[in-house]
Amino acid sequence: GMGYTRQSVAYAFLIFSILAKKNNNNILFILLIIIGSLFHKSLLPFIILYFVDTKIRFKEILGFIILVIIIFIVASYKSETVSFYYYVYLGEGKHLTSGGVLYRYLINSIPVAIILFFGVKFIKSNAEKKIIIALSVFTVLGLIFHQISTTFFDRMGLYLTILQLYVY
Repeated sequence: GMGYTRQSVAYAFLIFSILAKKNNNNILFILLIIIGSLFHKSLLPFIILYFVDTKIRFKEILGFIILVIIIFIVASYKSETVSFYYYVYLGEGKHLTSGGVLYRYLINSIPVAIILFFGVKFIKSNAEKKIIIALSVFTVLGLIFHQISTTFFDRMGLYLTILQLYVY
């Protein structure tokens, strides 16, 4: 179907959100993640990158609380959808498997090893450095925990290929 096409659009929003974070535009970062997640829900967990290199101010805390409330309200109205995704990806109905998940993470492990061994001296922005390190950590965690839900980790692994763009 259209899953990979929609996820490719979401991937582009991740790239633009990293640029927004690099330029310390946290509101734009959140907005881009939210808009990108309208194309593919798998982008939403990357909102956690908001906390990377963020000097938290009251206005941002208030904005984040409002965002969490909005997500909670939408999720409660869509509780059947949330329950369905939990059932299919993590619960008893977990029948979706992805045979390529391990290979995707192994390919990403090469730039991760380079980043962790040599550092990120080639990147000038502190925020961008911290995001790349966080994505590297996500890759290592994916290698460790991918058996929990191969489909979920495979979807996340597609976003982590951005590390290859930084290293190669």
